[in-house]
Amino acid sequence: MSRFYHKSMKQLYRFIYVYYFLLSLLMVSSYYYVLNGVSILLSIFCIIKINTLSKKKSFFILNYLLLFLILVFNIFFIDHQETAARAWISMLKDTTTAILPALFINDIYKLKNALIAIVLGGIINTAINLSGGIGALQTGGRYIPEEIMLSLNSFGHASLIYLLCTLLLIKIINKSKWNFILGLIALGILLSLLIIGSRQTFVAFAAFYATIMIFKLKIFNFSSYLKLAGALIAVYLLIDLTIEYYPNAPLVNRFINNEDEDGSRFGIYEMVWDLFLHNPLTGYGLGTFKFYSYYVYTHSVYLEILFTGGLIYALCYFLFYFIFLKRNIFVIKYAENKSLKIVYTYVFALTIALLVNGFFFLINYSRLALSLQFLLINFILITKRKFQNSNKWKNQ
Repeated sequence: MSRFYHKSMKQLYRFIYVYYFLLSLLMVSSYYYVLNGVSILLSIFCIIKINTLSKKKSFFILNYLLLFLILVFNIFFIDHQETAARAWISMLKDTTTAILPALFINDIYKLKNALIAIVLGGIINTAINLSGGIGALQTGGRYIPEEIMLSLNSFGHASLIYLLCTLLLIKIINKSKWNFILGLIALGILLSLLIIGSRQTFVAFAAFYATIMIFKLKIFNFSSYLKLAGALIAVYLLIDLTIEYYPNAPLVNRFINNEDEDGSRFGIYEMVWDLFLHNPLTGYGLGTFKFYSYYVYTHSVYLEILFTGGLIYALCYFLFYFIFLKRNIFVIKYAENKSLKIVYTYVFALTIALLVNGFFFLINYSRLALSLQFLLINFILITKRKFQNSNKWKNQ
């Protein structure tokens, strides 16, 4: 019986890793429908094995699903009930199928394998982008691999996740040979982002490194300052060379010539805020923004939350991430060694980067972002539980 159990669990983990690869690979393709079948099938297997998990370890992450009860209640007080109900079912499916596999990623070895699967899928997407769009640096036209691809923001958002996962993987593996290979992959993804021309991803990426620097300030020494100075000089030279030799690069154009686009974006924000003030308690329901504007969505996850669910829904959403980040800081504080402290810090910084990206993109509608967030949340929660059960913690 024990042998059969271990074999079935091994097969489940292989299925999970394959799913994360497909999720990363098909994130911005017309074959997205394949993920629906695969994710539902995987979720069934996860439900069968859910009894093997500790309820204490998985209870917090399952609480995220309680947010959907608020949206169900709100449906009875909005105008476009049928549209909101259909969108609710779709989002509940995407969120549930993101949570269930993540519950089984309960140590750093499994997290490493999951990140490898995501990065491998990202490499293929990045290679496609670079192979077809390298000329965009000269012409100034932003590049999307094929007409069947989803929106520019979706592709830029996915590339940001590939980049952050690669950087986290470097710290987890922490071996010179692999660090060099993964570093080259990260540079390729950065070039891909330059071709795509997505400003929001660079803002989120800046937030990622700013968060890391804040943590490092406590343990800075002379060599750390030299590394920081070298990094700043390298970034300055990269920006200067890009502007000089590629003045028509998509990202350069978007930062310099963006008056009309920024005006429309802030116009959306003002519109959403005014709508929220008219109905602050229950919101207007999922998928209903198109009835109040000629835009399909609000371009900001936080305004989207206020618009769709109202104030109570938004407070519960923010409270969930506040509690998680607080527990992440606990794990950083009581890390067993310096290497693991760095890994936990990168997890914290990655979460901050995704939350910053949420100011410009609906990350809670992205299955790749949801899956990555729940992977990291479950890993940190289990690590915190181990710390609390250790002798070191008991002696505090």
